[in-house]
Amino acid sequence: MKFTDRSIAALKPKADRYEEWSDDVGGYGVRVSKTGRKVFVYMFRVGGKQHRLKLGLFGTPPVGITLADANLLLAQARKAIAAGENPAAVAATDKATERAAETVAELAALYMEVWAPRKRSAAEDQRMLNRDVLPRWADRKAKDISRRDVVALLDAVAARGAPIGANRLLSMLHKMFAFGVSRGVIGLETNPAAHVAKPAPERQRERALTDAELAQVWHRLPTARMDEPARQAIRLAILTAGRIGEVVATKFDDVDEARAEWLIPAARAKNGRGLLLPLSRQAMTVYEASRSAPERAGRMQGPGHDARTDHLFPSPRQGCGHISPGAVAHALLRNLEHFGVPPFTAHDLRRTAATGMARLGVARHVIKGVLNHVDRAVTATYDRHDMMPEKREALERWGRHVEGVVGLGATADVLPFGARANG
Repeated sequence: MKFTDRSIAALKPKADRYEEWSDDVGGYGVRVSKTGRKVFVYMFRVGGKQHRLKLGLFGTPPVGITLADANLLLAQARKAIAAGENPAAVAATDKATERAAETVAELAALYMEVWAPRKRSAAEDQRMLNRDVLPRWADRKAKDISRRDVVALLDAVAARGAPIGANRLLSMLHKMFAFGVSRGVIGLETNPAAHVAKPAPERQRERALTDAELAQVWHRLPTARMDEPARQAIRLAILTAGRIGEVVATKFDDVDEARAEWLIPAARAKNGRGLLLPLSRQAMTVYEASRSAPERAGRMQGPGHDARTDHLFPSPRQGCGHISPGAVAHALLRNLEHFGVPPFTAHDLRRTAATGMARLGVARHVIKGVLNHVDRAVTATYDRHDMMPEKREALERWGRHVEGVVGLGATADVLPFGARANG
């Protein structure tokens, strides 16, 4: 048969599979299935044994290949045979490798099991995988994900109104694929998320609440639509300048009540450096109010002693430990209109405290110590002084300032300082 694209397209299926062979090249043929599917094949001998090599499915690219494509693959196979190679064996190896190559779902599971647990954002990584990545790529081979695929995914997330979320997704994908490359995931030689620009610009956040705004937020917290643990976590974050993720994860064992000190273990600190932080009288009042909350007493007396009571700010959801930082962030967002101040985030409360301490004359290096920021000065490498007296003075000064801003005449509901106002 004289092979042309038209003559091959005209081949009709029969009751049984059959082959048509080229008049020009021996062993070069088209196999036609009972369903009409046509595959270019090449029969050849190596070492006295006959082998069959599939060159590709006849059709329109990218689903299939044209006759010209098949002729090029045939020429490459014949050249390999002339050099003593067996292209059919190579193809079989490649096929086995393709079958063994990890899917994105398998890479994601390995990433979450091995790498993500060391990250504070592990739960958020899993949420992004479940929402944006796995629905699109779960069954695709990780090695087949291209930079174009990554950009298309990020564009889709940004288009639904979440440009900053797309930035976070890019960061997670970059880490996950870099992890895959380092682990030797089959066929994954480069990171497809590398050198991809952030979908949206991010301005450095500079929001700090004024004293008037801080007072209004504090006074309206009792009537805000959120659970009581979230309210108390917000109060403690204001008074300690703590990261909301570190505040909500506080356990009773982390607080030395006699010394009024709060330990943030290295495992839960964002920068991996443990921090011992003094608690002001106002912060201790919030701590005690949270510890003695009526709903907590009910849980502690319940059957089996719910493990959630180990946390200062327990989640209302069974088995979830403490409330999540995301729950507090959403609670603030949901109540912005109720607070009646310009938009702010949980992290802005930390900035508010740091800015407030600076206004009160607290030295910058002391504020750094309160915030657990790394001092990269050369002398800091050798200075092991933990500045506990300085940090205590700074936080007590800030606590008194907050108490004064909010107002000494406030009720215990609004300002739980009253019981110890003269202490």
